[in-house]
Amino acid sequence: MIRSFALTALMVATSSLVVIDALAPACHAHGGGGDVAVFENNGKVDIGFAIPNDDDTQRLFFDPTDKVFQTILIPAPPIPGAPDVGSTEPGYDSLATSKLLPGQLGDLPPGESVSYNVLDTWFWDGAALVPASGVEAGMPDVSLPISADGSFHNHPLYGLHDLTDDGNPIPDGVYVGKLSVSVTGLGESPPLYMVSLVDNALLADADPQGAAEALGEAVRNYMDDPTGNPVPMYGGRSFAFYAEATRFTEALAAVPEPTTALLALAGLIGLVGYKRM
Repeated sequence: MIRSFALTALMVATSSLVVIDALAPACHAHGGGGDVAVFENNGKVDIGFAIPNDDDTQRLFFDPTDKVFQTILIPAPPIPGAPDVGSTEPGYDSLATSKLLPGQLGDLPPGESVSYNVLDTWFWDGAALVPASGVEAGMPDVSLPISADGSFHNHPLYGLHDLTDDGNPIPDGVYVGKLSVSVTGLGESPPLYMVSLVDNALLADADPQGAAEALGEAVRNYMDDPTGNPVPMYGGRSFAFYAEATRFTEALAAVPEPTTALLALAGLIGLVGYKRM
């Protein structure tokens, strides 16, 4: 299930943590949907999907099992260490126990810290996920404190780094970053999957942020409609393939700790389990 949520801050890593609220509107939202909920579960760190309210004090929706997220990448701000294309959506958050609704998991150990890990980068070839070539996913290399009430809220800049020197933009397509979250005292979370769209026509749009938000909403509506209508479009082109890549990744995420060798097999399963769009 994919939802939409607007974010509030941009954080990137250079030699120290830099918080630049003024740049946040230039690199956020982008078709993401919701936040990554970070919480303690039986003494270990776990992740899920959450929709916070406008002031981040409650969760309007919470699914502790969902570990697949969407983001549409746009040009990142010209900051040392920033990716070539990126997004600060989704955010990562936990809530104080006093603010949780019945049945929700939420808080983290006060005084501990949160950090992000990039585990792998894949590319959707239309049938399966294959190792990405010439790019790698990136997250800030920082350790952020958890508040005294066990809450945490951060919107790190996630994106793709171009590893080539050919002067060409990162090729269009869907890239999936396999990530995790670490919390001191609780260890490393199960993996989460960031299904990221790169489209150079959208990047060149006069309003790439607005175009990304509109396309992201159209893709989510398409995925939520049992009849698959209307097909999400931009520039006269269908982006149903982005929904297909997301559904494939959701099927993959249901298999504990998939290895690269299993991706092709999962592709065959995905072709059986989901219609081509």
